[in-house]
Amino acid sequence: MCGRFPFFALMLIGLGTYFLLRNLGVIDYNIGEFIGKYWPVLLIYFGLKAIFDRTSMKKKFRDSSFSCSDYKEADFNIDQKGELFASKSFGSYSLDLSNKKIKNGHMKFSMGEFFVDMHAVKLFPGNNKLHINTKMGGVKIKLNKDLPVQVHGTNSFGELKVFDKTGSGLTYSVQYQSPAYKRSKSRLDIYIRNSFGECIVTD
Repeated sequence: MCGRFPFFALMLIGLGTYFLLRNLGVIDYNIGEFIGKYWPVLLIYFGLKAIFDRTSMKKKFRDSSFSCSDYKEADFNIDQKGELFASKSFGSYSLDLSNKKIKNGHMKFSMGEFFVDMHAVKLFPGNNKLHINTKMGGVKIKLNKDLPVQVHGTNSFGELKVFDKTGSGLTYSVQYQSPAYKRSKSRLDIYIRNSFGECIVTD
């Protein structure tokens, strides 16, 4: 969140200054008339901000040096059986799963920017499954190609890229299977559902 334009902070300062000057009798202006006339400026601001954030997010996600340290660390739970659960909305968060051992899991992300580091994740014996749902946001997942992993991705009105594989059209599917997947006794299947956002899986 660092480096962003402090719109709400400036708005609070402006309102505080207005009421102070009005109470002191320095100005005599009806703020209701001002808001009634110029409130569409807020719509323009948020529209431009959405475009800028989207462009900035794409540049960061395609930067190979981008890492978990760039965002605030999010809380997540992994129980003794290796069951993982994480759910975040409205913000910029990172989940560092390095050296964490997982069996199954569910991740839900919406309306924000999220980075998930699974490059050094550890697996339980047998088949392991991870479900990732993304909506109206951006998610970057760092994953080691040498892991015995298979990715099943479906996309609707967004952008989904799994390593060098991507799709086309409003809705499409992307499949990836690592060379080690079939011969390994510990496997990971990742199911990604992406809607109205961007999801990138990279090494």
